[in-house]
Amino acid sequence: MLRSLFTGLTGLRSSQLGMDVIGNNIANVNTVGYKSSRATFKEMLLQTIRSASSGSDNVGGLNPMQIGLGVALGSIDRNMLQGVPQVTNRDTDLSIEGNGWFILNDGTGNCYTRAGNFSVDNSGYLVSPFNGYRVQGLSAVNGVIPSTGNLSDIRIPYDSTLPPSATTTVTVGGNLDAGAEVGGTYQTTVDIYDSGGGNTTLTINFIKTDANMWDVSLDVATGTDPVGFETLAFNTGLISGTSTFTFDWTPLGASTPLTLTLDFGDEGSLTQYNVDASATVTGRDGYTSGTLKQFMVDQDGIFTGVFSNGEQQALAQLYLANFNNSAGLYDMGGGLFIESPNSGPAGIAAANVGSNGKIVQGTLEMSNVDLAEEFTNMIITQRAYQANARVISTSEELLTELLNLKR
Repeated sequence: MLRSLFTGLTGLRSSQLGMDVIGNNIANVNTVGYKSSRATFKEMLLQTIRSASSGSDNVGGLNPMQIGLGVALGSIDRNMLQGVPQVTNRDTDLSIEGNGWFILNDGTGNCYTRAGNFSVDNSGYLVSPFNGYRVQGLSAVNGVIPSTGNLSDIRIPYDSTLPPSATTTVTVGGNLDAGAEVGGTYQTTVDIYDSGGGNTTLTINFIKTDANMWDVSLDVATGTDPVGFETLAFNTGLISGTSTFTFDWTPLGASTPLTLTLDFGDEGSLTQYNVDASATVTGRDGYTSGTLKQFMVDQDGIFTGVFSNGEQQALAQLYLANFNNSAGLYDMGGGLFIESPNSGPAGIAAANVGSNGKIVQGTLEMSNVDLAEEFTNMIITQRAYQANARVISTSEELLTELLNLKR
């Protein structure tokens, strides 16, 4: 009689544990990157009343007679399915479309999270707002991200200045009018920069000298005028022969000339047909100094800075961790996880490599809790609790009847 009392008690305890898991899932329905859990149960103990026996020539075998002694918590399993992304349009909000984990560092070691609601602290580091842990990746050197290296804190250098770069190449394309008279001219202009960030206007003069011949000269608004001409020869409308030439330009106040190449591109870029002239500058390098205004993150996790001078430069690349068994990670609370013996070690690689998944800027991964499923499980758990409570009350009534036999 006492067995059923304790069996019902184990059912109450197990139902309460199951309700604890369900309640935690529902409480975290709006937690960024939260992974829901489920409780599963197992039979706790068995009492063998009769052992099994095999049959003989004249008598058949007998099955064992065993009475179960209750239920116990079998496991609490994580549901690692990806949550639905929520659009936030914040530059520092990132989500992973795949199996990877963001890597955070607290100064002593790494931990991992799916919650990508990051922010930039007073020093420019990309951090988790929950705890200040810094996001890990590879930092660019002069706009180039190294292919290998030790992970470091990702920093958004709002306080930095992109140094100026001198113009070295100007590319020209378009058309020169084949119907223009000999001696006719055509001009196009472009701003160019010296190594100090100063700019001047470069004027490119095209002077027709023959039916299929044009001389090119250059003038700058400031500095020493370049010396020399280049003759362009056209064959059936397309430029032929030399398509580039180089001259030295000494900026005003400079003691050393800069070398500038005028490039007319591949064959067919600059033409001479009997239509209006449209020759213009199609490309130019060099720029003045600039400060960082904003940044973009592509699906490879590359942070690209946009500067006030219109230039863009790589700042860093986000790296992600992956695990053979991510459900085996230790949950440290606050959306943070660390390795466990059953998760396997972290496999670290750049975003969008292998199964790491791509990065989506301006979105956050929502909780993967299914409220309909949780409410259904809640009903089942409630009925299980009531049934086990009824087992205890019924067993108590039977004991009462037993005690009343002596009256």
